[in-house]
Amino acid sequence: MKATKVIIGLILFSAFAAAQQTTIRVPLGGGEAVAEITFDQSRVSVTDAKRWIQLFPQEGTYNQAVGWSINCHSGPAPSEIGHLKSDKERNERLVKDLDPSHYPEELSQVAAYLRHLQSLWLWLGSQELDFLANGNGNALEATFDGVNPKHDCKEAIDKIALARNREEACELVHHDWNNCVNSIGQKRLGAYPEAVWQKFLDDNGIRVRALSTVDD
Repeated sequence: MKATKVIIGLILFSAFAAAQQTTIRVPLGGGEAVAEITFDQSRVSVTDAKRWIQLFPQEGTYNQAVGWSINCHSGPAPSEIGHLKSDKERNERLVKDLDPSHYPEELSQVAAYLRHLQSLWLWLGSQELDFLANGNGNALEATFDGVNPKHDCKEAIDKIALARNREEACELVHHDWNNCVNSIGQKRLGAYPEAVWQKFLDDNGIRVRALSTVDD
């Protein structure tokens, strides 16, 4: 009789444990990528799972630039400057969200890395906005975290100084200067700490699979 009760108890316990396993799908970065997350709700809440997955190495929200696109034709137009200002506000919110203290200690290194990356993009966009909106050429020569555009991206800056008109200068800033400084900044930052991310998933029994809505 006791053995029967033990067996029933084990069956009930196993069923309960299995019931705690949850699989959800969460959009990543506002694009076509989706993360399929499987986890134990007795250890991880749905809210936390949805928030943590945005730190995903490839298509996570915090691993992508917010936009910072601009049409340089006609100057650019005041409406394009307005778009850049909106992108700046969005980027500032991302940097604020990535405060490492808002995440488990085991994810602090990942959050700090992505915060630095977003800070680089925020600085790039802010300098570009200052130049295009205010004509401040010094904005393109300012330094950021060891990156010295005046020295490291001299060729791009020289081209901008020789631009024939505002539209050409805009194109050179948005592509040549931005790409040069971004490349150097990311090289200094180094690679995403993927081993730290994977260890956090493993330690918390979280399985993640990247999907695409195109396949659905």
